[in-house]
Amino acid sequence: MKICYIISTCDKYLQTRVKYQMETMFNTVNKDDIYYLTSKPDNTNRQFGWYCMDDGKNITWKYIHFIYNMNIDYDWYIFIDDDTFVFEKRLQNLLKIYDSSQNYYIGKELDHIKNEFCLYMSGGAGYAISKGLYNLLYNYVKNTGINNSYKHWCDDLCIGLWIQEIAKTNKINQLNNNLFHLAEHENESQLTDAITFHKVITKDQYVFYTSISDKDTVVEEKVNLTSAIILQDNSDTVF
Repeated sequence: MKICYIISTCDKYLQTRVKYQMETMFNTVNKDDIYYLTSKPDNTNRQFGWYCMDDGKNITWKYIHFIYNMNIDYDWYIFIDDDTFVFEKRLQNLLKIYDSSQNYYIGKELDHIKNEFCLYMSGGAGYAISKGLYNLLYNYVKNTGINNSYKHWCDDLCIGLWIQEIAKTNKINQLNNNLFHLAEHENESQLTDAITFHKVITKDQYVFYTSISDKDTVVEEKVNLTSAIILQDNSDTVF
């Protein structure tokens, strides 16, 4: 199973958050599978940019340019921020449940603006997009064009809007999973099963979570769906 990480960042955090992630949670991940979206390109350090403005209101442009220009091939595409910690082995065990050739959109679903826009996954908590769905996103951006693909300054909402549009002609399995967390852990029990934590900004935080993650194991055989149903919330949405 090939997994890549697509991470939103900016120049301000290249020597802090980006460095912390690379030295801790990504220390066993193939560096060629890591893509930091920045303002300027530095491929040696896995930083990909097309000279977009480097502020919070222009993050969406980084995603549009990346998807439009990068023809990459993976089973799963993980979208996170530079202050997101991922328990990589737990993530692998979750994704093994699903067929990546189908259209899956998995993460922590946000519903606060569903009436005005749509239900979409939090980029801070992180979300997974399967190979099947990513190919549809790639074709959508290529066919729509760079300028017309811009739907909202909030990048995770923009991608949610693309998926909503794609769902008009394709079956999308949108799965809400509460193990993708919007913040740090609130109690010790969350440390045993969390897939992600958000707002992780210090080196000490990354070191602490990595010390827990190092004890995890990857399930080699395919997980049985009925025994693993606890990994997903009951509010799954199929478009």
